[in-house]
Amino acid sequence: TYWASFSSPSYFLLFVNLFYWTGALGMVESLSRLDEERNPFSSGRTQRNCYEVFRIYNLEQSMIRHRDNSSESWKTLPWKKFRRNLFRLQKRVYKAIQVGDKRKAKSLQKLILKSTAARLLAVRQVTQLNVGKKTAGVDGKASLSFEERFALSEQLKQPINTWKHKPLREIPIPKKDGKTRILKVPTIADRAWQCLVKYAMEPACALQLSQREVTGLDPEGRRKTHRNSCS
Repeated sequence: TYWASFSSPSYFLLFVNLFYWTGALGMVESLSRLDEERNPFSSGRTQRNCYEVFRIYNLEQSMIRHRDNSSESWKTLPWKKFRRNLFRLQKRVYKAIQVGDKRKAKSLQKLILKSTAARLLAVRQVTQLNVGKKTAGVDGKASLSFEERFALSEQLKQPINTWKHKPLREIPIPKKDGKTRILKVPTIADRAWQCLVKYAMEPACALQLSQREVTGLDPEGRRKTHRNSCS
């Protein structure tokens, strides 16, 4: 009868609850120890109650899930569709300049600068595809996370005349004759902005260069004697 009384459902639930709360307290203790290791100089952090510790733990887990979702959303963007849209706009700029409609070409170039496809492609080009993508500027950033890439694409929305360039990072490179050459590196944000402007200016430069290669003359009819930059 003694063991029969302990095998009743009420005692069974009591043992289950005791086992559950023992594991929960052990988890709280481990999280508190982890919290203390992260900030050993903060006196009040280890005195939080169990609800506060659980809240911080859930917040960290949600941030990790958000990071994973951001990475997947960046990887699954329709990059081929973006390239087709950008090429279609560039082709319209090329045709407008070819027929002499500079007003339409200028409006199309502004449309490229505001295009979401062009902005995302510019960020992807300088952060993932370029050879010097790991070169840091004066801000010290050599790479961007997925959240920072999305934020940079939103930052490129601002008008072209309000963009503020940061100073260039100077890297001395020794030459064979003993002299040094200074390599100046812009920040990742400035490189993305330059790439976006390149997308808008590329069709006009391609048309001017093709005309010079065919006729040997610049657009004003002068003979080519040196390398002219496209305007």
